[in-house]
Amino acid sequence: LSVRPLLYYELLKSMELKANGYDINTEILFNLVNSKCKISEIYVPLGRRKFGESKMNIFKEGINHMKNIKKIIKLSKEKRNEHKKNR
Repeated sequence: LSVRPLLYYELLKSMELKANGYDINTEILFNLVNSKCKISEIYVPLGRRKFGESKMNIFKEGINHMKNIKKIIKLSKEKRNEHKKNR
């Protein structure tokens, strides 16, 4: 399963992305949500891979997702604290 966001080039270019693997999708989504961008999902039926095999290491990606969740929680707390200070 592969999901890629459809974004405006200018919007993507304005993001300061740090991820360099599969977790880039999580970072992009986090930036979009923080920027209060409108997000819509479009269903696209995907079939099974016809040629080759996935190179994704499920265990490694699971650990990366856990790290991303930790980063998101930390950034959300920082954002909330920043918002409280600016009141």
